[in-house]
Amino acid sequence: MDWENNEGGRKVKKRVLAFMLSVCICACTVLEVGAAVITDGQTVQEEDSVQTDSTDEGSQSEQEQEPADTSSDETEDDETVDTDEEEQEDEEEAVQETEETQETQEIQEDPSNELVAEEEPISTLEPQAAVYAAKAADSIVVQEKDAVWEQDAASGLYKLRRVQPQDGQPEYYVQEDGLVTVAYAQGAAGYYFDENGVLQTGEVEVPAGTRGFSNTKDTSYYFMPNDSVDYVGGAMKTSNLGRLQKNFWYYTGSAWRFFCAGDGSFMSVTEYWNRYTDGKQDWIKVKDKYFIFPNANGVPRTGVQIIPGHNNQRYYMEKESDPVYGAPGKMVQGEWRQVPGAEGTVAPRWWYFGPYGYWVKKYDKQRIPQLDGGKYYYVLSETGYLFKNTMKEAISAKSTVSKKKYWYFVDSNYRVVQNKLYTYKGKRYYINEYGHRAEYTSGWHMVKPAGNRFYKFGAGSAVVEVKNQFAIVTYNGKKAWYYFNANGNHYKNLWNVGSISHYYFLPSGVLASGVTEYNGNKYFFKKSSTKKVEGARLTGWIGSAGHYYYANPKTAILAKGWTAIDGAWHYFDPNTCAAVSNKVVTRNGVKGWLDSKGKFCTGWIVTSNANNQVKYFDSASGSFVKSKWKTINGLKYYFDANGYRRNDVSNVIKGPYALQVDRKNGVITIYTSDWKTPVKSVRTSVGAASTPTPLGNYHIYRAGRWQLLMGPSYGQYASHVSGAGQGGIFIHSVACTAPSSYALPANEFNKLGNPASHGCIRTNVADALWIYNNCNGAAISIVDKAVVANDALKGPLGKPKKITIPNSQKYDPTDPAV
Repeated sequence: MDWENNEGGRKVKKRVLAFMLSVCICACTVLEVGAAVITDGQTVQEEDSVQTDSTDEGSQSEQEQEPADTSSDETEDDETVDTDEEEQEDEEEAVQETEETQETQEIQEDPSNELVAEEEPISTLEPQAAVYAAKAADSIVVQEKDAVWEQDAASGLYKLRRVQPQDGQPEYYVQEDGLVTVAYAQGAAGYYFDENGVLQTGEVEVPAGTRGFSNTKDTSYYFMPNDSVDYVGGAMKTSNLGRLQKNFWYYTGSAWRFFCAGDGSFMSVTEYWNRYTDGKQDWIKVKDKYFIFPNANGVPRTGVQIIPGHNNQRYYMEKESDPVYGAPGKMVQGEWRQVPGAEGTVAPRWWYFGPYGYWVKKYDKQRIPQLDGGKYYYVLSETGYLFKNTMKEAISAKSTVSKKKYWYFVDSNYRVVQNKLYTYKGKRYYINEYGHRAEYTSGWHMVKPAGNRFYKFGAGSAVVEVKNQFAIVTYNGKKAWYYFNANGNHYKNLWNVGSISHYYFLPSGVLASGVTEYNGNKYFFKKSSTKKVEGARLTGWIGSAGHYYYANPKTAILAKGWTAIDGAWHYFDPNTCAAVSNKVVTRNGVKGWLDSKGKFCTGWIVTSNANNQVKYFDSASGSFVKSKWKTINGLKYYFDANGYRRNDVSNVIKGPYALQVDRKNGVITIYTSDWKTPVKSVRTSVGAASTPTPLGNYHIYRAGRWQLLMGPSYGQYASHVSGAGQGGIFIHSVACTAPSSYALPANEFNKLGNPASHGCIRTNVADALWIYNNCNGAAISIVDKAVVANDALKGPLGKPKKITIPNSQKYDPTDPAV
């Protein structure tokens, strides 16, 4: 598009009242369409927002105080202070004497002097409701819908097109049109163009009497430059670019310039002081930072400055140009800065400038601040000077309330020694990361600079040497065993140590415990208690925390994967070495179940021996039998929905029954009369070795509610085993000393399941009653079967869980009469 000025093509309508309107422009007050400026540059608040309240200044706390002589109250150690320290202190005394006449009063931080937190001006690409546009009565106003912005592709410059005339030739607003106000839906913005219609940016001098401006002489205004632009089609939709700014500070690269709040015209710094601060040379606020009193020509001041209007307080203005604000002189707030020392001094001097910007004596005693961005610590005197080549007692930088003192060692660079195990006069001390001598006493502490080893500290913060022995170390609430060598350092990452070759010490130094890896193999070390050190390598089966492990008897290496043990295959987790349990797996094409020790099982599997819980794994189906009857080895069993063998189906099978008494395993199994279906099992005690229950096949018949027995004693619900022995063998409850449910000897009841009688067959009351009621006339076979280790596999339905009672209890808990 051609951006040359087309005088022939542009039709300018001449107004009859041009002269009268120009006079009105000069005399008219500026109309403000909005109240604040949209800017991403530097903006200050409205009039009077940064003026200082004289009442607040008057209430500021001031304390006239001569600087203290730090050399008189420093803690000295004649054995530790060297010649450099003495020279330093002589220098410090001279400095302090000089400063008695130079130091100003200590300024305490006072919230009444706080810089007012100002509301930030809006900064966005979207037009806002409070956008300023100065315009006189004859200012041209363009509605947003009629504002068509065009940009030259080559130069990137903008023009604002008028409404398209009928002849099709574009016309643009130019310098003669003066200030052009675009009325956006959310506010308005003022723009200015040159004679060619190009949008003006930056500082622009506008001739006196220009339409839309209120200046009566040639005056500078500021239009926002270098802003981002959002486009809709070819039109500039939203942007701060080119907008007239007011109440606006602009830094040229060497000085500040101010454009006033009224109409945006340039105002000198002196005029600014006269208008906004009653002539006082005060600070200005740009965005959220302060720049104190530029010179009258706008050049910012740097370094330590005093503001007379603020109780002669000292402020520090940055000497370097701030990358965010583009100017030097920014007020330092809440930070340390190095300042010039008294004449003749060599040691560096640092001051702290508080959150309100003015200098405060942050430390009333000798303390340890962090300077240079917090990388190092320094010992700082009361007057701000740094020490070197000495040991000093000072208040920690972390002690803001207690003001507790610590000992510090300072090097030749004025820096505090940090993070070292330090030997001083034959004793070892730990200098922590903050630089002070750690106050470790009467306990174990980890010293990071010594390879994270533990040392025991005693009185005076010195290390108590522990040598040639095991010691249990308590750290962070946890206890562990270590071994300390002849040098007082505990072993780390060590195997086979002389006479204690069965121990291993981890890289941390902790004595190995439990599963531990070494050189690619895993071992199990016996776990120590807090009172006894263990740590030996274990072999064979190892049970720990609900898991089983197996260590090779010769090498002690833990098994992993498939391992043959005692003729059976077991599977161990390849990573943890714990036996994998309770899981269906396939081995060599056969599906099986891994039990609690990882043993590959098929068929009967005991899940809880104590509770007589058994399942049956069917390899053909690859699952446990559930919710059905199944015949196994000629006997018929029922399995519930969870796959457990039902050990009592008497509620389903009502008889007739037959009984088998297994003397060796202490169990009675009740069958159906054809001996094909086990119905119920009973825990029993048969005759002792000296009075055995006779083997053989018999029948049983009801005998009586209370049966008189030897002793005399009395058994409940007795069934006579007809033909056994000499006619005196009965099935009955554990005998009582009297025909009473509350005359039961607890010690006899607790023998149930083991041989104990004079030949009779004992049960608990509930089982004796069941047999009494349901087995009258039934066949009974008394046999000796092979002893089975698992109670759950003693007999086809296992041996019921043992019930025990305390010695004080005199009744059977299964007795329905109690």
